[in-house]
Amino acid sequence: MRLLLLVLIFALPFTHAFLFDATRGDFNEFQEDYVPGEKISGRYDSISGFPSRIDFTILDPSKAIVYQQHRHDGFFNVTAEKFGTFTFQFHAMQAFRAQRISFILYEKGIEEKTRTGIKTDSEMDKSLTEVAKDMDHILTMQSSIRVKERKRREASSILRSRLVLWAVFQLVIVVGVFVYHARYFSKLFKKRRQGV
Repeated sequence: MRLLLLVLIFALPFTHAFLFDATRGDFNEFQEDYVPGEKISGRYDSISGFPSRIDFTILDPSKAIVYQQHRHDGFFNVTAEKFGTFTFQFHAMQAFRAQRISFILYEKGIEEKTRTGIKTDSEMDKSLTEVAKDMDHILTMQSSIRVKERKRREASSILRSRLVLWAVFQLVIVVGVFVYHARYFSKLFKKRRQGV
């Protein structure tokens, strides 16, 4: 599943792709220039390590927040309204262990407003959106599999601990019975010797 996800990610057209390690308290920033009307779209994923919440923020050239979300992975799609350098910030607030983050910016697309709404300049943008939705579905399935696997491991660990406790309990019973019989037979032999 992870291999398929990486193939899908790196098979897509993109302007920039980043791979970095995030630990608790880290701030990672990436910048890209946009003009008004350009689409800012992409995604970030936790591909290794223990997934935990990442605070993801997009700042416009005036450092105003234009987009924000708090997840360990996600897809974003906004439109630039100003000319200049946009900043993409990652803040690992709850990462107790280092986790590797994949961050991809898709190719830019200009949007033009028409009477019928918003129309993109190419069919590629539509296909990118569809593929991104499919990737979101894949990531949701992957997260579900991780949760199920974690629950299975926890259940297995609980079962193992119960089996160990049961084995210790049985061992205590066996040792107790053995000690009781040993004392009984030792008293019996003493009586016989004294009788003889």
